[in-house]
Amino acid sequence: MKKFLLTTLAIFAFSTVALKAQTTISGVITDTEIGEPLIGANVIIQGTNTGASTDYDGKFSITSNEPLPWNLSISYAGYASKIVPITTASTNLKYDLKQTAFIVDEVVISASRRREKVQEAPASVTVLSAKKLVGSPQIDAARNLVNVPGVTVQQQSGSRMNFEMRAAASTFSTRVFPIKDYRSLVAPGNNTFQSDKSGLSNIDLERIEVVRGAGSALYGPGVTSGVIHFITKSAIDKPGTTLQVYGGELNTYGAALRHATKVSDKFGFKINLQYNRGDEFTLDGSEGTTAADGTFTRQIDKFQSTIIQPALTSEGVVDNRVPGKTLLELTPRADGNVMQDYYWNMGSDVTLEFRPQDDLSIIVAGGLNQSSSVFYNDLGEGLSQPQEVWGQARMQKGGLFAQIYTTHTNFGPEDRPIFLYQTGNRTPLALKQYEGQLQYNFDIPEFLNANFTVGSDYRLTKTETEGLVHGRNENDDDYKVFGIYAQGKFELAKKLDLVLAGRFDKFNIPDETAIAPRIALVYKASPKHTFRASFNNASFSPSASEWNYDFPVNSPVPGFFDFWLAGSNDIHSFDNATSIEFLNHNVTAAGISAATGIPIEALTPLAGALPQELPKELLGTGGLTNEFVHQFAAGSLLAAMQANGLEDFIDDIQGVLANSPTGNNGTFLGINALEGGAPNNNLTNTVRGVIATSKTYEIGYKGIIGDKFSASLDLYAITERGGFDFTAIAPLIGLNGFSQDPFLAKTGELIGALVEAGLSQEIATGVVSQAYAGTAALVPNFYSTGSVETNRVPQDDGILHVAAGYRVFDAPYTRYGADLGLQYFASDKLTFFGNYSWVNASQFEREQGDGSAPFTTFLNAPANKYRLGANYGEEKGIRANVSFQHDDAFTASAGQFSGEVQEKNLVDAGIGYVFNNGLAVDLSAQNLFDNEYRALVNMPSIGRRVIAKLTYSFGGNKK
Repeated sequence: MKKFLLTTLAIFAFSTVALKAQTTISGVITDTEIGEPLIGANVIIQGTNTGASTDYDGKFSITSNEPLPWNLSISYAGYASKIVPITTASTNLKYDLKQTAFIVDEVVISASRRREKVQEAPASVTVLSAKKLVGSPQIDAARNLVNVPGVTVQQQSGSRMNFEMRAAASTFSTRVFPIKDYRSLVAPGNNTFQSDKSGLSNIDLERIEVVRGAGSALYGPGVTSGVIHFITKSAIDKPGTTLQVYGGELNTYGAALRHATKVSDKFGFKINLQYNRGDEFTLDGSEGTTAADGTFTRQIDKFQSTIIQPALTSEGVVDNRVPGKTLLELTPRADGNVMQDYYWNMGSDVTLEFRPQDDLSIIVAGGLNQSSSVFYNDLGEGLSQPQEVWGQARMQKGGLFAQIYTTHTNFGPEDRPIFLYQTGNRTPLALKQYEGQLQYNFDIPEFLNANFTVGSDYRLTKTETEGLVHGRNENDDDYKVFGIYAQGKFELAKKLDLVLAGRFDKFNIPDETAIAPRIALVYKASPKHTFRASFNNASFSPSASEWNYDFPVNSPVPGFFDFWLAGSNDIHSFDNATSIEFLNHNVTAAGISAATGIPIEALTPLAGALPQELPKELLGTGGLTNEFVHQFAAGSLLAAMQANGLEDFIDDIQGVLANSPTGNNGTFLGINALEGGAPNNNLTNTVRGVIATSKTYEIGYKGIIGDKFSASLDLYAITERGGFDFTAIAPLIGLNGFSQDPFLAKTGELIGALVEAGLSQEIATGVVSQAYAGTAALVPNFYSTGSVETNRVPQDDGILHVAAGYRVFDAPYTRYGADLGLQYFASDKLTFFGNYSWVNASQFEREQGDGSAPFTTFLNAPANKYRLGANYGEEKGIRANVSFQHDDAFTASAGQFSGEVQEKNLVDAGIGYVFNNGLAVDLSAQNLFDNEYRALVNMPSIGRRVIAKLTYSFGGNKK
């Protein structure tokens, strides 16, 4: 019996221990505001060392033999900790944590195309959270990036903005990859971001993730500067209705509406509507260019007031020799400017969100965006009036991600044309964009705790320009790229991760392939301090338009003189050109007649007698010979004497006429008319466009110092090969330094001979001065505008074409830079920030790689810039912000917008109040002190814009 009792007690004791060991709980930890899982949150049974960290889905599981009840301690850096009681085992616990002043372990998805802590990302990342965005003084969502380290926001006018990173800048295209909820906001092969047709709404933004540096290894070609991901609010997690209205200076007003309904935990939908309008910052008449002879031409005087649908030649290119179909007549304002002086844009979208299973989400969305605004790019000034329709479907099932989307954009039908002001020609650009992507994330914890991302995508852009932009390339201008990519992250040691990634792409423009590798080491010295070292090799190709352009971009004299842009799909060659061709002499004669009052009938014989072409060898070496000018001056004198009954005196001057002035007179000099008139006396062929590469070597640090101070520092070197620059390929040529002295001397000799022969001084002086000296003075004017035409412009059509295109630099160059970001969290409400960006130089000598002389190129960005500011925000109550922005002066090379760009010092500020009933009132000012500046030379001066906003949230989440 005793033995039995002992056995029973032993079994009971063992069973009790076994039962204790089986106490298991599991669940998920999420962010209170956005509802997203928190990776790496610590969940510990209070008073013990037993606990777990949440995985990439925010999930945890704890098994312990500690007797219930437990007090569970949940903590996450940057969030308020929470203690919760556990009285029974459960497998579906759900807890959320609320953000505090700053977030060390913030989760991002854009650096590696999967969820990871920002501290552990293999790239430099900045996150603008909903808390930072809600009090933003900006009305354009893209302008929220103005104070982000390393980001350049270029405001060209009232509504048009472009952005770049790492000291690269362009007037129109971008090497940043902007996406909205995984959908590209630039068409493949187009590389153009238009902020006012993006459909971005401030009241629908959840956060913005900014990834600095090359990203081609995962995101594909063209991503050499970084990724900007605009992530919008979930309809299920953020239901409610928000209405925002605003108005202010420059007749600015607009409204935005967001309505989201959570039908159930498995389905929700949202609708966004917005409309914005305001006055443009306009050209004031001081902008323009100065010719070699000192003549200043206002930019607005170059504009055409009649907008036409041009005719096409039999070859399929614009034919400016015949009248086109008139579409619009523009009315000049008092100063003569015909540019549109206002902008408007609207956007609407609908999103359906499905969550049929815990690990399955399906989102279907679509929208319509439309805008009308002036634009400025390398080709000149224009009016863009696009309409865009888009649709997207994406699915996430565990680690599997798939999406398809399409965007159809019509940049200006005939009844709403897009055009360049300097030609008056309609320049349509209809794009049909199709993209598909399939990606899978998976883990192999047994092998260095590795996680992997593999994927593939296909991108197609079909372009239609009606022959008016792509000309002879119209039927072969689609852009296609297919890519596959993979990334692996390996835990080499507890604090050291290795990231290896690579991508293979097959292009059709040009027909080449490219490989983009990435390697990074991430050293996690502590949860608050991380160091990175990385190498990225990004690829980028010419855009479909840069490859296929074939049309006039500037027509100083329509039908007789233009600048003809031909893309990089073939070389510009001067090899077969033999002469300098000049503007039609009859056109020049008409100009002389209008300027001097000389009857056109008196000029026509001379215009017809002078040759239209001269040897190209004269460029930079010689001018007109005195014998050449004397020949026509003498002929004019003899004709005048015969016409005036002075034939009897002709023999008396034959000896003087036979003794012609000799030698060269003046020099034919060329300039780059699209880059501020820089000297250009070389006829240098171009090279064909290539797949370019951008190699980035980078080291970086990100961390929290003393619980109040955050810092990030990135040092990088970028070696680029194969980049290109829009420019005039052929020089605009004119005769410089021509002297009348030899002909004034000869005039004196002729007058003396006639007087000696018995002709009166008055008659002799009159006929010789007018006929001989006058003609000698006129002849050089017929050789003031010329060029050597390349093989890429239309041939033998009677029009002087100055060739424009792209210099491709197939030899490498390197630049160095740094981005520093600082934040001080004075309290949960008050934050101070500062950042600084530096690049070692803003201009470089670059070579085509064909043995020709180097060309000077420019980054079009300042070598130094910094931002300082503060943000104050209460959940309910006062909120305020102020920022100071400084950019150094720099030299830009951007077509007609080339030149010295002034230093920029701006202050933006805002103050508002959030009431308890869902109403918020904000007053904000961009460029508070009205310190006018120009983004580039010959662009409008940007001044102050003060805006008042009212925002009201009806039910749901009023934050």
